[in-house]
Amino acid sequence: MATYIKTLKEDNGDITYPQTKAGAVLLNNGSDLETELSQYVTAEDIASTSAITPPVQTNMIADGAVTSDKIDWTTLSGDEWPLINTTTSNKNINNQTDYVQYSFTVPASGRYFVSFTQQLGSNAASGYGLTLKIKLDGAVIGQSGAAITGNAAYMYATVSCVVSANAQQVITCASTGGSTNSATTTNGRVSLARIA
Repeated sequence: MATYIKTLKEDNGDITYPQTKAGAVLLNNGSDLETELSQYVTAEDIASTSAITPPVQTNMIADGAVTSDKIDWTTLSGDEWPLINTTTSNKNINNQTDYVQYSFTVPASGRYFVSFTQQLGSNAASGYGLTLKIKLDGAVIGQSGAAITGNAAYMYATVSCVVSANAQQVITCASTGGSTNSATTTNGRVSLARIA
C-alpha cells in the first residue's frame, strides 16, 4: 500500500488540515507522537524551575554527588576569603611594650575570626604574666592573659575574637610580659578566616 504526504485541498482551493490526537500519530520507530513529546522539557518546566530561589534545591542534588574529594579546598584561601593557620614570629618580649608577633592586611571588607595563642619561654622570671592582644589598626579589640607563680614556662595564653574590618585595615597579634628583662616566647600560632 502506497504512503503519501500530501496537502488536502477543498474544491474551492482552501487547504484543509485534519485534526487528530498526538497519541494517534505513529512514528517510524513504532512510538506515538504524544509519548515522544512527553520526554522533552517544556517552557512551563523552565519557568517553574527558574522561579525557585535558590535555583538549585537540595533535593535536586543526588546523594553522594558532592563529596570532600570533589571540592578544591585550596580555592577557599583566595584573596577575598583567606583561610590562615600559621606560626607567629615568636619575638622576645618584656612587660614594657607590646611586641607584634603577626600582622595581616585585610584584603576585603567583612567579618573575620582571629585566634592567637603563645607560650612564655622558660627564661621568664617567676611571678610575671603573659598578655596576648588582637588589634585592629592599633586599637585593642581582644585581650587575654595568663599568670603563674611557679615555672614561667607553663604560662600559655590564648585570645580569640570576631572583628568587622574594612579592606586595607591591619589586624595584628601582639604579646607582652615576662618582667622588664627580655623573655623568649614559643609555640605562637594564629588562625584567621573571613566568615562573612
